[in-house]
Amino acid sequence: TVLTMLVTTDLTGITRGRAFPSEAIDDYWNSGCGWVPADSALTPQDVIADSNPWGSHGDLRLLPDRKSRVRISNGPNPTAPMFDIIHCDIIETDGKAWSVCPRELLRQEIQRYHNMLGMRVTAAFEHEFILNGRQCMSDLPAFSLRAHRHVADFAG
Repeated sequence: TVLTMLVTTDLTGITRGRAFPSEAIDDYWNSGCGWVPADSALTPQDVIADSNPWGSHGDLRLLPDRKSRVRISNGPNPTAPMFDIIHCDIIETDGKAWSVCPRELLRQEIQRYHNMLGMRVTAAFEHEFILNGRQCMSDLPAFSLRAHRHVADFAG
């Protein structure tokens, strides 16, 4: 079964969400899935921060952004099924933007840069990967042809 995961990347940089069988996607496009404010208070150690301002109550929705759907291949594991991820806005149950939604905060900040400074933001990011469990990687020169050939099976 191919899974689809509705995701948000929290303020600690961890992408979290809820998954379901991909054939059910039509049930989620307009209403999203349930989320709670305390999910945004999870620390990188997966515990809710003591300073969680929302407590243990409240309901939100992860509303999928259709333009952000990405199919993820199985990566280095040839037997792993593919899955889709769809980035979401965190919204209130009445459909209004949640004030602490990372995507909404970013949109507001980009607009503020434009309004106050006349700037348009163009940004990019670089993926960094560390391969663990590889035998003798420390014996190979960093970024070398030999090192790349040693991990050639990573790409599938």
